[in-house]
Amino acid sequence: MSVETPSIRRQLFTTPLSRSHTTSDRPPAAEIAFMLAALILIINPSVLDVLSGDLASRYVQRYGVHAYVSGGTTSFGSTATWMTIFLISGLLFLRHTMNKRVLAAAFPVIVFCAYQLATTLWSDYPNTTFMRAVSLTGKSVFAIYFVHRVGLNLGLALLAWALTLVLTAGWLLAVFEPEVAWQNYRGGVAMRGLFTHKTGFGVVGAVLFLTAIGLASTPNKPFLHTVGLMFAAVLAAVSLYFAKSVSANFLVGIGLAVFVTARFAERAPTKRSRRRRLFALLIVVGLALVLPIAQFAVVAEVTGRDVSLSGRMEIWRAIILSDSVWTVFGHGYYAFWRLDPGGDLFEIVARQGFLATSPHNAFLLAWLDGGIIGLAIFVWLLAYALLRAARRTIARDFEYTAICLALLCVTVVAGFVESNLFKGQQVGWLLLVFVTVGTAPAPRPTLFLRRAE
Repeated sequence: MSVETPSIRRQLFTTPLSRSHTTSDRPPAAEIAFMLAALILIINPSVLDVLSGDLASRYVQRYGVHAYVSGGTTSFGSTATWMTIFLISGLLFLRHTMNKRVLAAAFPVIVFCAYQLATTLWSDYPNTTFMRAVSLTGKSVFAIYFVHRVGLNLGLALLAWALTLVLTAGWLLAVFEPEVAWQNYRGGVAMRGLFTHKTGFGVVGAVLFLTAIGLASTPNKPFLHTVGLMFAAVLAAVSLYFAKSVSANFLVGIGLAVFVTARFAERAPTKRSRRRRLFALLIVVGLALVLPIAQFAVVAEVTGRDVSLSGRMEIWRAIILSDSVWTVFGHGYYAFWRLDPGGDLFEIVARQGFLATSPHNAFLLAWLDGGIIGLAIFVWLLAYALLRAARRTIARDFEYTAICLALLCVTVVAGFVESNLFKGQQVGWLLLVFVTVGTAPAPRPTLFLRRAE
């Protein structure tokens, strides 16, 4: 791909805040090890259960279907581990990342976290809301520090490593504790690894597959790096197959379509032609998504899925028809979806006869917990991130914008069928903050530098 020669102003002020680091200014090995450990725990919090032996014992002894509900255990060891991660992340953030440029780049994320903290004031369960909002903020601080500290190149590589280790651990668990790693699914079994459901395992496989393909397609990669990325892609593909998650495979298709579209647009010689290519091709991708939705009954029959999306549509319909959703400020972060007697959700469940650990829709959950204002902030954050990634792809300021745009589109689309993006669980929220901050350009140049150019 031919690259335009950037001017002095463009070199200094349109390079991303998360620059590509040279060997001399990379973080020390201990700091990278901390980043990798934190990434693994954010992607899959139930690793803490396995380390303490709680998860396997609960499954083997048949104490319950889910090892954890709404994002992790509440044991002392788990809480202490998360508080330690957040404390270290905060200190490193203050040391390496705290400046106006970074705060401006992360402004939508800061507004979102601040609003979730503010919902504690009117929450139905203020203690739960406050702790969950603090956890979301801590993960956001880590993600901002992480992408600014290591850059997009090393950041994506570390993300690929973390995802690979999570999938590998899941397969090891399948060998030594098959009762834990496999779940019954439609008369057979499906792989869930360390997750509570096969979809979580499948989404990790989808993200790893796209990340590995995106990094491997970058020119001038060392041979051993390419071999490692191909191994990660094969592991992800095998995991996707055994997870038997239609949603995860659908996300892979969307991600590949957006990635190929963005790479094709990047090859256009001028900024205007790149904009036209990206706009036209994204319309084609959008139509490719709309047509299966319009013929959803046919698609469901071909894929062997029920028309209700495994009961999701019944949940959405019941919630929307309830008076509980029509609020301005919501019930508080993590405060609505609780099966407590007398609560709004409990009444809906009793009336409709279903049981679910979440509404399986990030936008609906944002409406329930944050009200109309919370939903508006959530949509604004997603639109802001998508627009920024698209603009960086058109500007062609730096590498990896195509894969960043693809991962972000996958994250947003997954929010329509899963709640983890709004809840800050697993890899979705991490990717959102990573791309939002990582693709941010530096501020505009001063008048002196404009004249110098």
